[in-house]
Amino acid sequence: MSRKEALQIGKMIADRWYQRNESTILARQNIERRKAWEQKSSLRREAISEQMKFDLR
Repeated sequence: MSRKEALQIGKMIADRWYQRNESTILARQNIERRKAWEQKSSLRREAISEQMKFDLR
């Protein structure tokens, strides 16, 4: 088997694996994206509440 044939077979295997697992991969990426967004928004809320404490003084 030549290198080219081996690469073609490997690509076919990888493409099939990705097709079967694409929804799982995208769901995990979406979950991670949401977690990061929630963390950012909670930090913003904390910063705003801290700023309001100082403004009220």
